[in-house]
Amino acid sequence: MRKRLLILAAAVLLALVLAIPASASKDEAISGTWTGPSEFWDDEVPIGNTCHVTGASVYDYDGSIDAIYTNEFRSVAKGVPCPGGPGTFPESYHEEGRFVGTVLGKSGAFVRTCHAVWRPSLDETNFTLDCVIVGTEGELAGLHGHMTDNNWTGEYTGLVHFDPK
Repeated sequence: MRKRLLILAAAVLLALVLAIPASASKDEAISGTWTGPSEFWDDEVPIGNTCHVTGASVYDYDGSIDAIYTNEFRSVAKGVPCPGGPGTFPESYHEEGRFVGTVLGKSGAFVRTCHAVWRPSLDETNFTLDCVIVGTEGELAGLHGHMTDNNWTGEYTGLVHFDPK
């Protein structure tokens, strides 16, 4: 009897695990451009031989994402005192913000978290943010994905999907 219950429990668990991928939506490509910042502020704080910068900014996204993006960021440029650190020395950068608008024609809001490490000696023309997307409101609730922003070209690309309802 116990063996039959274990086999039945294992079969039910296997059916649930196999059903999850079948019900998930397919990834869709997103791409477009962004402009800005239309608003920007920052505060530089020297700590030892590093420059710590915190701030906020507002951007406009067009394309698959048609939205206003408001973010807060922080960066640390090592080996340089303030001012003038970011953009000239190795730097770590983190950002989190909220989009309000549409993604692939669906409206609502979503949050993204980004990070980057820039080493100007390796490539001064390609500072790309690696970002995770999580939908929060409206038709965008259940949105998940990944995107990259190229800070020199003003372009973004990525893949997103919506959780099944």
